[in-house]
Amino acid sequence: MSGKSYLRWLTSDTLTTWWNDSADPAEIQRGLERGMTGVTTNPVLVQRTMRAHAQEWASVVRGLSDALTAEQRAGALVRHVVTTAAKMLEPVYERTVGELGYVCAQVNPVIAAKAEEMLDMARRFHSWAPNIAVKLPVTAAGLDTLEECAAEGITVTATVSFTVPQVLAVGQRYRRSL
Repeated sequence: MSGKSYLRWLTSDTLTTWWNDSADPAEIQRGLERGMTGVTTNPVLVQRTMRAHAQEWASVVRGLSDALTAEQRAGALVRHVVTTAAKMLEPVYERTVGELGYVCAQVNPVIAAKAEEMLDMARRFHSWAPNIAVKLPVTAAGLDTLEECAAEGITVTATVSFTVPQVLAVGQRYRRSL
C-alpha cells in the first residue's frame, strides 16, 4: 500500500467500489482523487451543499425565473447540482463502459406513494445525463415505478432502511421487468 491512500488502495487492489454521499463538487473531486466510483444525492444533501456554499451557487439561484413555482425552482436547483455531479463522474462512467460512474438523484419523498408522478420524475432525471441513477423508495408505488423504469432501461437504485422482504421485493420486481 506504500504511497497510496487507503481508499485508493482499496479501489485499485481489491474488488471494492465506493460511493460518496454528497452533492458538494469539492467533496466529489476529493472522492474521485481517492478512487470513488459513484455519488448519491438526495434533497437534504442538495440543500446542505447549496447552503454551505451559498456564494458559489448564487448565480444559479439568481438565474432562475421568478415565474417558477417553489417546486419548479427546487427542481431546477436539483437538476443543476445533479448534472454538475454527473459531468464530474462522466470519465468514470466512460472508462467503465457504464458499469460505474453514476450519480443517484432521489425522487421527491413527498410523492413516495404516487407511482405515476415518480415515473414522470424518473424519466426527467434519466433525460439529464446517461450516468444518473434514479433513487426510488421501496414503497408499493416505488416498486411499481422501479419495475417500469427497469423495463424502460432507466438505471434505478432503491432507498430506505431495508428489511429482508424489501430487498427481496426489489430483486423480484427487477427480474420481472426483464
